[in-house]
Amino acid sequence: MELIAQGSALSSLGSYENLFQEGDKGEVRIYLSNSLSEVQVANLNSSIVNAGVLLTHPIEQVSRIIVIPFQKAFPPLAIIAAIIASIGAIILGWQLLRDTTRTLLTIAIIAGGGLLLLWLLR
Repeated sequence: MELIAQGSALSSLGSYENLFQEGDKGEVRIYLSNSLSEVQVANLNSSIVNAGVLLTHPIEQVSRIIVIPFQKAFPPLAIIAAIIASIGAIILGWQLLRDTTRTLLTIAIIAGGGLLLLWLLR
């Protein structure tokens, strides 16, 4: 995962939608002042899924960090921000990460093709 944005105001999260193409995978990490209960995490997961966000895995909590893995099917970041804001927790900050697996694969294919071409032309 590649860190592409971070901040403390959830209202700015939705402005990063354009950094994700249809089908791209990403992750939002929400840093809280206190941990949520298991019930709150389950409710958060249900709310985000019911709002139409495509999650690649269930939401998990690691200490005081909420990890929300998603795949862009339609603009999910504004929905995630709105639902997180509604839980009433004190949010210390957030990070937005993009899965670079597809990008790295493309680079490897191009590099491999270039090396093969060099070998053939020698």
